[in-house]
Amino acid sequence: MSTHCERVIATMRREALRSKGPPSPGTSTLCSARPGSAAPGSATSSTRRPPLDHPDTLRLRSDLADCRSDDAEADTMIPVYQELIADYTRALGPDHPRTLDMRRSLLGCRAEAGDPAGAAEQCRELLRDYQRLMPPDHVEPLPVRATYAELLADSEDFAGSVTAYEDLMPVALRIVGPDHFGSLMIRGCLAEARARRDRASVDGLVAFAALFDDCLRVLGPGHHVTEATRAFRDALRQSGLALPSTTYNKLLDQYAKAERSGRAMPTAG
Repeated sequence: MSTHCERVIATMRREALRSKGPPSPGTSTLCSARPGSAAPGSATSSTRRPPLDHPDTLRLRSDLADCRSDDAEADTMIPVYQELIADYTRALGPDHPRTLDMRRSLLGCRAEAGDPAGAAEQCRELLRDYQRLMPPDHVEPLPVRATYAELLADSEDFAGSVTAYEDLMPVALRIVGPDHFGSLMIRGCLAEARARRDRASVDGLVAFAALFDDCLRVLGPGHHVTEATRAFRDALRQSGLALPSTTYNKLLDQYAKAERSGRAMPTAG
């Protein structure tokens, strides 16, 4: 149950990894060969039905869980991901990328089920594991860092969310530049977190007015990021000294879904 912002930052991570090219022979990475995998033609790569703990079976189960999570109630998916985490840990180890992915999926379910503070604490633990496994500022943990910042905001820890987005922003700028729509989205999330932390709707309006101009220039009208930014800017205008009940991340999700489905996106006047 990842948010649109997290999915975009995951795409930014993949773009950065592709630009680095394949690892040199003998290089050890987080995404190295999975335990239990075998070379084609070996005895374990026959046409026999794979066991329940075979990596391919686990991947099918996790892909099915991800598909179900789009429509299922969040609390019903929590035990599904807990079971997958236990099975991945037993079969592939606690530090395998897919084990870490399942832990990230569980975070989204916990937050959507009404426990963003608990999800934020678990996300902090997941980030510590990434920091232990990866060099500083590696692109692999970027989606988790975005999730952590959003969970803090959902928990109304706006000061912590601002710090997390401020840490993430320069990494995004370094990887994809200021005009990538992922960087523009992080800018908006940071501006909203600052406005909510300071209870400063006017400052938020100024930031979103500037962000909308940049989205319009770079992405054009009709892009879901442009339209979500327009909608949140207008919500700030209409809310006066208060802050909107909706969030920028929720609007990004709504507009992205409308764009993917081909439905017309609502536009503000």
